[in-house]
Amino acid sequence: EAWTQKQDAMHEEFFLFWKQWSSPILKFNDTEFPWVYTTGGASEALREAVYAYGHDARVQGFTPTIHVFAGDYEGFSAYAQAASIAVVAHNRRDWQAAIEKVGPRDQFYLSQPAAVDGNVWGDFDAFVNTLYKHRPTAAVMARE
Repeated sequence: EAWTQKQDAMHEEFFLFWKQWSSPILKFNDTEFPWVYTTGGASEALREAVYAYGHDARVQGFTPTIHVFAGDYEGFSAYAQAASIAVVAHNRRDWQAAIEKVGPRDQFYLSQPAAVDGNVWGDFDAFVNTLYKHRPTAAVMARE
């Protein structure tokens, strides 16, 4: 009902179905994530996340930096560059070395399945767990 300039309730049925459909492989407590809304793909949410990060960094007085894997979704870098946020690209094969270059307030954006090759990245869990151990205050922003 775009003509009403408000969102209808269609998304509620969609998300109920999606939660049931994804429940065999996706384990999360939906009471911890009560707010859901539809977007035109991941782009709208990613743009807002990047811009909010840049704003918060400048208000708090640190330089925002976003890390990506070379060849991953180009929107990560495009949104960061539009917000004057530094982007550091890493080779995914050397993900352990990439972790060493992530600062405590940096964010790492990546896709799973990976836009690098279109496949589920087998080292995703190891990467996230290692990054958390090395830089527990850095954020991982994953796009599915």
